Amino acid sequence: MDDPDCIYTIYDNKCSKAGITGKWVAPDLFSITAFRPILCNTRDEASKYASTEYTNVHHVKFSFVFSDPILTDFVGETCAIFRRLRSVKATDEKIDFVKISQSYRSTIRTYLEKLHDSIASGTDETLIERHKNHITQLYYTECIWHLCEILFVDRVASGMIVLKLLEWIRFHIPQSECLATELLIKGREADAHEEYWNVVRNLILQGQVDVARALLKLHSSSESLTFQIADQVLRAMPIFNNYSGLPVQKFRSQWQYWITDTRSKLSTGVLRDQPELEVIVHLAIGDEATWREQAKSSNCWYEYLPGFLFYTEPTCKFFELGTFSAQWLTLWMEAHGQKDSVPMKQLDRVIVSVMENDMNQVLHDIQNINDNKWFVTHLTDLLLLCNQLEIIGEHQTNVASELRDSLVFEYGCTLMGQREFWPFGVDYLENGPPEGLGAIEMYLSRLPIACEEDAEQILAVAKSRGITSIERDVCRVLSARLVFLVKYFDFHQFYKRKEFPQAAELLINLLDSRITPEFFWPTLLSDTIPLLESSDPKIPSKETTQIIHHLEAAFVPLVEKLQSKTAVNGEMKTPILNYSRLEDIEELIKLLRMAAARNLARMLIIENTVL
Repeated sequence: MDDPDCIYTIYDNKCSKAGITGKWVAPDLFSITAFRPILCNTRDEASKYASTEYTNVHHVKFSFVFSDPILTDFVGETCAIFRRLRSVKATDEKIDFVKISQSYRSTIRTYLEKLHDSIASGTDETLIERHKNHITQLYYTECIWHLCEILFVDRVASGMIVLKLLEWIRFHIPQSECLATELLIKGREADAHEEYWNVVRNLILQGQVDVARALLKLHSSSESLTFQIADQVLRAMPIFNNYSGLPVQKFRSQWQYWITDTRSKLSTGVLRDQPELEVIVHLAIGDEATWREQAKSSNCWYEYLPGFLFYTEPTCKFFELGTFSAQWLTLWMEAHGQKDSVPMKQLDRVIVSVMENDMNQVLHDIQNINDNKWFVTHLTDLLLLCNQLEIIGEHQTNVASELRDSLVFEYGCTLMGQREFWPFGVDYLENGPPEGLGAIEMYLSRLPIACEEDAEQILAVAKSRGITSIERDVCRVLSARLVFLVKYFDFHQFYKRKEFPQAAELLINLLDSRITPEFFWPTLLSDTIPLLESSDPKIPSKETTQIIHHLEAAFVPLVEKLQSKTAVNGEMKTPILNYSRLEDIEELIKLLRMAAARNLARMLIIENTVL
């Protein structure tokens, strides 16, 4: 998400001379070709680049992130949540949108853990680096999603959000809490740890007052008057929540009284002999100078925002969040010596937009996450269903529904273009805009059929949606396969009965036909070797020439193409045409060439001998 822009070099002479143009062909495919721009002042004459050389079309295709073996099930699991949400919506049942949102986040957390485990046990540096990138992307996704869940999905009637924001920051920046747990286990030896005061202070900054008080009680001087006063001040701090039943005005009156009383105690210097305690209490009463100083230690602008609101605006409502977060951002930038702006990561910028309720900008920015638009598609779908998304278009109308349909359609098309994920793409396309059904028909017609299972799966999808044209296409493909199997069976019957001329003729016909599956070419060509090497020649010169043609013009290029796709660092990644080693294929080609050459030489002599 924060990676620098990638630069791709296209080696094309015509493009470098004339210029280029490009067009999106598919959601993950961009095509580029040479193009000479025509302006209003361009002379009307034939292009000097016309017919001088070939014009190439270059395709730039984005990788599919979830094809990584550790993430393949992620697509299916989140698609199941998407389907469940749509099915419940169709029945008019009351939907627990918070539970749906949590299901998405739980899935993300599961795969984050899997990636961490993979890195911990891995040795391949390239794989480890790739998994680290996946972790960054999924962490960004889960952090933003959780915040959107709090602010837009789990909307409480009172609109009080500070305590929920404290939970959010505690969940995503848990280092202080983890250290606090270790210190609490140590007991009375806790204050001897070099990080003791940093942990206590960070807990206060994150609004975890109770945990901070528990650590203060473990200090060797906890029985002193200074510590007792500090603990009494923190214990007496009013905390506003939705279940206290206390009216906002009454709470604010109590809270202001507590602040005034605490400032009075601080002015007497009662905590002066313990500077760390004095800083903690100044933070608790929202002293701006103290917060500005502590903000220097934060790694990101929002790390201490919930804590700052907890001590300064505890009754902050959703509609006030943008104003208060902007005030804190200004203070944070001043603390970092930046009056106007400070460099931010993409995640930081998105969180600013979420706090400001600028969902248009949020959805625009999260499309930059390298996840094939999984995040923006599912978040938009959820927010629209719970009536928490409004995107105003150029005609001052809400276009959120159109945006959602467009994203679902695009994501579905991306899945349909992936061999192992196309069944999930069907679910998205049929739950998108009306043109989704047409897209399903188009993509189904292009799916490769490698086995009977593929055909049955495609037929089941087509039949359930009434796409009869696909049923006909699949049946035609299967008929061709059946014809091939029948003919190949007949070849072996001829061979068994030693009817070699008929067997040879049938074998040549199979090679000439276009119904032989690619994976069966080695077997079919191998069957010619005994006939070619027979002491009594059985294949005439013309048919031998045909075998040589099929070997050199069809089989060898096929092997080279598959080899280029499967070779990684000079080694075969997957078997080629059911052969586990490249040497086996090369040996087969060598044997075929020698057998065909010998048979051709013999047959030319025999056929041209005058008796």
